[in-house]
Amino acid sequence: MNNDNILNLYEHNEETSSKVFDAFNKDEKRVAIVQATGTGKSYVALNLLLKYKDKKALYIVPSNAIIEHLKEIISKNNLSIKKDFPNLEFKTYQSLINLSREELSKLNVDLLVTDELHHLGAPVWGKRINDIVETHPDMLLFGMTAYTVRDRATSYERDMTNPETDELFSGKVVSYYDLCDAMIDGVLPKPIYKAAYINLESLAEELEKYLDDPKLSKKDYLECKKLIEDAKRQITKAPGIKEMVRKNIKPNGKYIYFCPPLSEENKNDIDTIMTEVREWFSDYDVEFYKTTSKNQEQGKQNRDAFYNDLDLDGNSTKHKLRIMFAINQYNEGVHAPGVDGVILGRSTSSDIVFFEQIGRALSVKENTKEKYENYQNLSRSELLEVAQKQNIQVTSNMTKDEIIERLLSPVIIDLTNNIEYIEELENNLKDRVKEIQKSLGHNKREIKIRNLNFDIIVENKNLFEILRYVRDRLRPDTWELNYSLAKAYFEKNGNLEIKQNFKTLNGIDYDENGYKLGKWLTNQRQMYKKGKLSKERIELLKQIGMRFEIVYNIVDWAEMYMLAEIYFKKYGSLEIKQNFKTLNGIDYDENGYNLGWWLVRQRQMYKKSKLSKEREKLLEKIGMRFETRDNNEVWTRMYKLTETYFKKYGNLEISKKFKTLNGTDEDENGYNLIMWIYKQRQAYKRGKLSKEKIELLEKIGMHFDTIDNDEMWTRMYKLAENYFRKHGNLEIPQRFKTMNGIIKDENGYNLGTWINSQRQMYKKSKLSKEREELLEKIGMRFETRDNDEVWNQMYMLAELYFKEYGNLEIPYKFKTLNGTDEDENGYNLGVWLVRQRQMHKISKLSKERKDLLEKIGMRFETRDNDEVWTRMYKLTETYFKKYGNLEIKQNFKTLNGIDYDENGYNLGQWQSCQRQMYKKSKLSKERKDLLEKIGMRFETRDNDEVWNQMYMLAELYFKEYGNLEISKKFKTLNGTDEDENGYNLGIWLVNQRQMCKKGKLSPERKELLDQIGMIWEIRKRKDKKQELCNEYLIPYEEVENISYNELYAKTMYLLDNNINIIIDDKLNPIYNMSNTNMKVTYGVSLEELIEKYKKKEKEK
Repeated sequence: MNNDNILNLYEHNEETSSKVFDAFNKDEKRVAIVQATGTGKSYVALNLLLKYKDKKALYIVPSNAIIEHLKEIISKNNLSIKKDFPNLEFKTYQSLINLSREELSKLNVDLLVTDELHHLGAPVWGKRINDIVETHPDMLLFGMTAYTVRDRATSYERDMTNPETDELFSGKVVSYYDLCDAMIDGVLPKPIYKAAYINLESLAEELEKYLDDPKLSKKDYLECKKLIEDAKRQITKAPGIKEMVRKNIKPNGKYIYFCPPLSEENKNDIDTIMTEVREWFSDYDVEFYKTTSKNQEQGKQNRDAFYNDLDLDGNSTKHKLRIMFAINQYNEGVHAPGVDGVILGRSTSSDIVFFEQIGRALSVKENTKEKYENYQNLSRSELLEVAQKQNIQVTSNMTKDEIIERLLSPVIIDLTNNIEYIEELENNLKDRVKEIQKSLGHNKREIKIRNLNFDIIVENKNLFEILRYVRDRLRPDTWELNYSLAKAYFEKNGNLEIKQNFKTLNGIDYDENGYKLGKWLTNQRQMYKKGKLSKERIELLKQIGMRFEIVYNIVDWAEMYMLAEIYFKKYGSLEIKQNFKTLNGIDYDENGYNLGWWLVRQRQMYKKSKLSKEREKLLEKIGMRFETRDNNEVWTRMYKLTETYFKKYGNLEISKKFKTLNGTDEDENGYNLIMWIYKQRQAYKRGKLSKEKIELLEKIGMHFDTIDNDEMWTRMYKLAENYFRKHGNLEIPQRFKTMNGIIKDENGYNLGTWINSQRQMYKKSKLSKEREELLEKIGMRFETRDNDEVWNQMYMLAELYFKEYGNLEIPYKFKTLNGTDEDENGYNLGVWLVRQRQMHKISKLSKERKDLLEKIGMRFETRDNDEVWTRMYKLTETYFKKYGNLEIKQNFKTLNGIDYDENGYNLGQWQSCQRQMYKKSKLSKERKDLLEKIGMRFETRDNDEVWNQMYMLAELYFKEYGNLEISKKFKTLNGTDEDENGYNLGIWLVNQRQMCKKGKLSPERKELLDQIGMIWEIRKRKDKKQELCNEYLIPYEEVENISYNELYAKTMYLLDNNINIIIDDKLNPIYNMSNTNMKVTYGVSLEELIEKYKKKEKEK
């Protein structure tokens, strides 16, 4: 560490800090880092603030708890906020909500730090930060987060750093450091993961009900009944939550228990959970802590005590079992030292929440490196003794490094089966290490993690598999079944807005062991989009409130309430139009959240008694009206707006699209006043408007007869007259709308169309002499302009463009009114220039016009072919130098000749074109010679050559994996790794099977394929695998990706050598071993093993 490293940054954070400083030194205004939970993002931010201590800095975080944590870091590093951070101010995002843009513009800030930047996707928070950025153009902006995506795995997912979008930090990330990086570098420990299938008794009881189905065959009834009874007997002996937690917790350990965010009182609320857990540990010396967003001051006291291993009276608790119960307070940015593990008591569909929570037990600042170094100084026997004292399971055959890893590993106790996330992390880690091992070069990264396999133990898995088998036999996962569950959900909740991870057995209650209803509904939407859902099913789903369109603006209740609260503070009511959308709670925004619709939904929930008392009170505080308003109330409100308009303007001649909230000013989100007036006229005509209402309307200038043509013509003429006085002509674009004849107004009268219609009337002799004369007075041109006049006008615009920009390289769709600025209602200059080139090509452009255009830089020829060819050749040459051949896929695109880039040049297609040109004798000898220099093959390859190349890839795959059980979509360039731009090996193998079936595959080729384990009958082989798994109780999904031959050989090997197939409820690791690992561990290669047992099977 260098001398300037006051905060004692670890190496990875020093590198990150260096990248941040470099970016700001290069005049970058916005910089972001993405760094895993627990790896010290806060230290990088504080290091930046130390560097820029003379700048006025504002550090914005999601909660006050994070501010407390930051102050702890400063204090622990012997620094002072006053002395070392004299210009630093901390704020929460919440504290900015009620500040206007003007107030935000007055903030004195040179450097803005935004923690957990993915929150900028929240409507109000994001708007406030954008306001600060826009009003402080010279300010530096630094952002950091562990995860960049907001609302992941939903239809409204949003990546806050995506370079292709327009977010604050799009393309501004200078450093990525994820959990895999941290584990590879030895910065974070690998977790021990314990989970269990629970509530199996209720699943068994639910399944027993299905046995009464009269449609069930006798065979199915007897088999399923026996399996359920056997399972129920085993369930009584199986470990429950209490046993699992007690078994995996240290008596003097320190843990965080994450409780469900949406709870039911006396069932799974935080206090009930604490009472239950206290009973589990009634024989332990325990200290419990609690923090929620509601108990602010008490929560802070609890967090401080937990952080410092004290009770609330200041006594040490290091000898006790310490558990902090929290909901969201420890999700982001807050660490407590010395945490031994976390208990996950909430199910989540968000990998972000999952990894944030387990990150509380994985933290670089918990002295992981120091502990590692201390353990390295101990002997192996001393380490075994330490493990025994700490009740940590280790085996005598473990290496010293493996024992140290286990000692450093925190425990994750998952009570809600979020297991897919930890498995995904394990797979990602293995893939990352594989990449590093394959990489070349002197600076190859050191891999400090010794064992890549996570210690994942799931209790009661076999029991769950049995019950799931029974469930699928009794109630197959059919469309009709899922529809009945969806219907039950709709009847209970009034909608089908279901989270994607929602599982259920009855359509109402969440059940971890149930059917995946949320996923099923998502699939129905996708089928609908692709036109693959039948009309009958669409109709059935619509009957139960199915929404087929993607809703991008679903946010949680708290965020929508916050928007409603802001609206109420601004306008004093919640009388909001149903289609009102907003991002800030005040202004309408087409891309915003539908606040109007959300309020309607709250009223519906209230009517059905489905709105909680707590939410009802919160809404009443901000003026929510739950009852429907009567018609008289609506009529009176609209009349008052109309009356206000009349008092202001002296008439009721209102534009067709005029909407208002106050009766005088136009507002897109307001009430449609002209539509209301129209309805009053219709009611009057039908005799349905009361005498009292007629009199009120007549008082404010209402006339019930429609405006006659003369009156409308006169009004439009006055607008045209105003235009003429302003512009000196009536050359008006056809789409020009206006309220005053001068300024364009999208909601005004369409003056352009009216002028055009007068010309049409004139041509058809339907325009009166009087009107014709009036129009001529204001410069009306009735005849169609000749081509010269039009051409000259367009030339003048082109000339103005050239004078402004120095060229005529204009986009095809460019429209303009003045020749320089783009205007949707202008003349299409881009199209006109293309036409001039086309006229020139067919020799229909006069020499005079060509000369005029050349004066202003017109380019008539298409871009030089030589220039294009040379550029493509250079890319091809680069490809050849990198890969040593030109066997390029036809859809391969690139910008640098090496890497695929969707936005690049199509190199594959260009190469194909060169071959076509060669065949037609249209490729010059010079170009042919250049291409041959870099390995170009002009002749088409024969079938044998193609077949041999694909066979070689299949052979490489077989050598690596020991089978040819390849997905149909598998593509590869090297035979082992999947590559989207590779050759489709999966399809090729399917084709070989089809050729064989039709008798079109030569015996020679069939024999070659047999040598590398070709499977000719897929279905039969799959059935054999299933039978083998059933016979030896092997979980099929854990061996799904290995071949039957491999499965059979490994199973027989274990049985022949008296080795258990299942060890501690986990499948023997041999099933996941590659050819190399088999040789190292068992002294026999996978190929030798398969060959040996193939022979035995044949002999048998």
